[in-house]
Amino acid sequence: MKIAVTGCNGAVGRAVVEQALKQGFEVVGIDLGEAPADELASRHGFQYIQADLCDYDANLKAFAGCDAVVALAARPNPGDYVWQTHNT
Repeated sequence: MKIAVTGCNGAVGRAVVEQALKQGFEVVGIDLGEAPADELASRHGFQYIQADLCDYDANLKAFAGCDAVVALAARPNPGDYVWQTHNT
């Protein structure tokens, strides 16, 4: 089974990715930031996609072939509580 984890660079997202890989799932990590620069990036079964999930087409491309989505992407410290937080 292939699982997409949005917000994979965050503390919770990273923990979910680690557990999913330990359970033998393939994981597509999706985040707005750059790819993890540590051992996670080279783990068997892990693929990273840098994408802005506020972009519909980016969502379609990132989730292609995935069987499930764990939605953890958000703005931990939003600067604009009006539109930025709402759209996230």
